[in-house]
Amino acid sequence: MKVKKKYDIILDILFIRGIVLKSSDKKFKLLSFETLGIVFVLISIIGLLCLFAGKYLFGEVGEVVKGFVLGVFGYLSYVVLILTSIYGVIAIAGVKIKIKIPTKFAILGAIGIYALI
Repeated sequence: MKVKKKYDIILDILFIRGIVLKSSDKKFKLLSFETLGIVFVLISIIGLLCLFAGKYLFGEVGEVVKGFVLGVFGYLSYVVLILTSIYGVIAIAGVKIKIKIPTKFAILGAIGIYALI
């Protein structure tokens, strides 16, 4: 007879109560791609609303967020936030995009150079 460990018992209880939605081979995943996608979409939508509406929608907080985002990314911040929301939607849909690591660095470098201009 196999003796269950405390970790297995806790995972069984959480799985029965519906707290753990996906459990593959009893591995507990706290952050999934769907959750990350939802966070990216929410942050980018709030950032875009702060950029477009500023103080009229969020008051002083909107002005602070607008100043920070424009200070970090410049006018490219509109593009960065739109691309972040697109990435979030892709993560929610579960589509895997395979990009080689040097390509990722080239894209990030190009965005950084454009942000400095």
